[in-house]
Amino acid sequence: MAVNNSSCIYIDTRDKAVHYYGSVGGRAVHDVANYNSRTLDSAFFNDFTEILVGFMRKYTPAQAANSTVILPDSVIMTDIITLPAMKSNIMRGTVESTLSGLYKNRKELRLNTFYALQNRQYSEVCICGVKELLISAVKNSCVTSRFNAQNITFAAETSARAASALNSKLKGATYLLLDIKETYTRVVYVYKGMSLGFSALPFGYSILEKPKLASEDMLFDHSVAELAVLNARERAKARAVTFIGEGIVDATQVVIPQNDENDENGEEDDDAFSGGDFADPARQPGTVYKTLPKKSARKLPKYMLRPTPSADEGVADENFRIFAKWALCYLQGNPKLESLAGAKAVYVNLPEHLNHVITAINEEHSENKYQFLPASFDTRDEFVQRNIELYGGLFVGGSRNNNVF
Repeated sequence: MAVNNSSCIYIDTRDKAVHYYGSVGGRAVHDVANYNSRTLDSAFFNDFTEILVGFMRKYTPAQAANSTVILPDSVIMTDIITLPAMKSNIMRGTVESTLSGLYKNRKELRLNTFYALQNRQYSEVCICGVKELLISAVKNSCVTSRFNAQNITFAAETSARAASALNSKLKGATYLLLDIKETYTRVVYVYKGMSLGFSALPFGYSILEKPKLASEDMLFDHSVAELAVLNARERAKARAVTFIGEGIVDATQVVIPQNDENDENGEEDDDAFSGGDFADPARQPGTVYKTLPKKSARKLPKYMLRPTPSADEGVADENFRIFAKWALCYLQGNPKLESLAGAKAVYVNLPEHLNHVITAINEEHSENKYQFLPASFDTRDEFVQRNIELYGGLFVGGSRNNNVF
């Protein structure tokens, strides 16, 4: 796949890395530099500036290229508001006053809006926002390093642009995109070729390559979230009665024993709950600590169990049902998105040798009501297929929209 004269910088907070992707001498170049800071704070931007300076020394053409900074999805907010139909000159003021009422920190946010649907009765206004301070910090780092960042957007948007560039059928289409990486999955609701909503799943195609059935209970911790909510409620109740907060459990004090990956029996380790001292050296006497029991896969009654597949492909087909379940939950659980223009299908970006799982799930199309289709990207470049958020960053300059700051 040819690479134009654009370049992009992607801030990947998941792997604590900054990616450079662009064209040098007519060929695609990808470079990565890691940083140590935990959040996008002043320490991060000091590191970010140094990283950009290093990239500019190696890739001088990027200083004059049409360049884009790709932010992580986690710093972006999106929303949809419904307003009664009115004249355009009145609508602008109404939208702004509505936003000021909805978001108490409106002055701290940079918000882009566009009208996704307008008729004689009402208008659907889509909102995309980011903190103004974050935009300023990114631009300051770019100016200091002489990196000409003409556009700032986020990973879900560039993923949608890459899908349009790599599959002509997806240009201007409305669909749900499952970009399944090895260890996580990016979920993007694409509306007429533009990202309108997004989420992430903390598991990827690695569970499809293992020769054993995956249990969703073991893939990520629902119980940690539940315990955090319970602790927060108890804390709030206690503070309403007294200002003495001793003995109240904070969610940050929860100690979670780690499972042995090879332990499939789910037996509890008695040493983890013996009541002895925890490894935390900052533990204060008198503080209440709670632990979660060692996790084990949930056991369902026999009548709820599906037949155990014998072949490895059958195991992968069963494991893909977890992805399909979440995709259907996102579609059916977001009526605002679906009311604009219902998604016609779920497009799945997977390594080619795993595409058989899509065929298997479509056998239940009558029940799911949505068809699952392979992304069918027109590229033989495995790097592009596995990193579409980088590739899509090369196409931001030519078409600005609501998701570009």
